[in-house]
Amino acid sequence: MKRFCMLTGIVLACSTAAIAQDEKKTDDLFKKLDKNSDGKIVADEIPENQTRFFERLVRLGDADKNGELTQSEFSKATSE
Repeated sequence: MKRFCMLTGIVLACSTAAIAQDEKKTDDLFKKLDKNSDGKIVADEIPENQTRFFERLVRLGDADKNGELTQSEFSKATSE
């Protein structure tokens, strides 16, 4: 029984580490796309070949429907 619990703890720790790593990648990507560092991504900051992807993220994550993505909106949209 103890062995199973320890194994379960290891699995949970690995999952938590993987989530943290994914969040860092998302944060890094957001910073890279936010060309003027104003804390939001707008269509003008997105390379032309990624416009469709950005439009999809806006549909998924733009909570206030202003056509921009804040970091939290971007994180939500990319995790779904």
